[in-house]
Amino acid sequence: MPPPEMAKFPPIVALNRSLYATELKIISRLNKDLEKAGALPIERLPQLNE
Repeated sequence: MPPPEMAKFPPIVALNRSLYATELKIISRLNKDLEKAGALPIERLPQLNE
């Protein structure tokens, strides 16, 4: 929780994209990074825990 004099914590990192996205957009973003790492793409978010 932020200190009482702050309405909210300032962002830790600057985001160049929206914080909120649909599941499909999140999967697309993840798959781009997974591809760079040489990992297989996912089709649904629960696959990250499998």
